[in-house]
Amino acid sequence: MQRRAQLTRTTILARAAEQFDRHGYTHAALHEIAGVSHATKGGLYFHFRSKRTSPGRRLTSV
Repeated sequence: MQRRAQLTRTTILARAAEQFDRHGYTHAALHEIAGVSHATKGGLYFHFRSKRTSPGRRLTSV
């Protein structure tokens, strides 16, 4: 994976974890995660097919 893509993915994961922690997995919206990540929804879907498949979800179940 290219360096820029890896940085974007890492940022999305960190911001998603914050949103899941703040709002709970169910109430964390993809558009909010995209906004705080400075990514587009398309960028989110490039790295993760859905919120359900994101590794960030696994952070909430640990």
